[in-house]
Amino acid sequence: MGLGCSLDPERILITGGCMDSISLCLRAVTQPGDVVALESPTHFSFLEVLQGLHLKALEIPTHPRHGISLDALQLALETQPVKALLVVPTLSNPLGACMPQGERRRLAQLAAQHGLAVIEDAIYSDLAEQDEHRRSVKSYDATGHVMLCDSFSKTLAPGLRLGWVEAGRWTEPLRRIKDMQAGGQSPVLELALADLIGQAGHAAAMRQLRAAIAARTDEVRRVIAASFPPAPGSATRPVACCSGWSCPAGWTPCNCTRRFWPNAFWCRRGRFLVPGGAFAIACALAWGATGPQTTSALCAGWGRWPAPWRRCHARRLRFTRSSCCTKFV
Repeated sequence: MGLGCSLDPERILITGGCMDSISLCLRAVTQPGDVVALESPTHFSFLEVLQGLHLKALEIPTHPRHGISLDALQLALETQPVKALLVVPTLSNPLGACMPQGERRRLAQLAAQHGLAVIEDAIYSDLAEQDEHRRSVKSYDATGHVMLCDSFSKTLAPGLRLGWVEAGRWTEPLRRIKDMQAGGQSPVLELALADLIGQAGHAAAMRQLRAAIAARTDEVRRVIAASFPPAPGSATRPVACCSGWSCPAGWTPCNCTRRFWPNAFWCRRGRFLVPGGAFAIACALAWGATGPQTTSALCAGWGRWPAPWRRCHARRLRFTRSSCCTKFV
């Protein structure tokens, strides 16, 4: 699968998807009220999982190219009671960042040094163009502190609710939690999926998918460059899936937000824009399968979306910020 590590099949647990794997991992290593570090900005679903488990989120700055700041993470580990880290090293959502291999190795070392449970979400790894971006943090883990989560919803079928997790030193506690929570998955579906990914044409299909996504990403960047202000702001170069646009020089994130999207928009077919200071520096355009025409229309149509589509998903989460972490209330 290109993750760069050899896993024992007996230690892999089948789950109901990647988010189910992440939730199980958090339940295995935390208690209500514990602090969990995660990238900022991050995907809303991670915040919803933390809220549901009554956990506190500690935001770690994330670079749109290189991913989570390990210097900031190390400072957090030395000053805050962080129990776990939730991270997407390859194609983080929404920035599309990929951690360099040296940083992945360092993260595994930090986890061992501080006894930190690292929950690695590898759901986008198969979509990365370069082989080095698909190598996981787990491949550098010699102490079992990295819990690797993945699924097939981004490569085979969105409705395929089947994922897996290799939980390292927490495999047995996680197995007990899973057995109490939901029992087993569908053996028929598991066997069918195992046969599919074992076929000779699967690897070729993944290469075709990565090439198609790379072409669409380049087209998204071209449309953004042609449609947004001609100031020296530029789209970040994601490896796939997500495209970020930096605010032009002299603009603040708040000015940029007020100028282009006074509200968050739930757009047709799953594309959305996210406002706010934390997200405005690199606003994500989720790129679907309908082609560049949709992106062109989106760039040309700021502020003209029908009112029923306008609502702020972030308002579903009520939280207050402190100097150390985001506390859900």
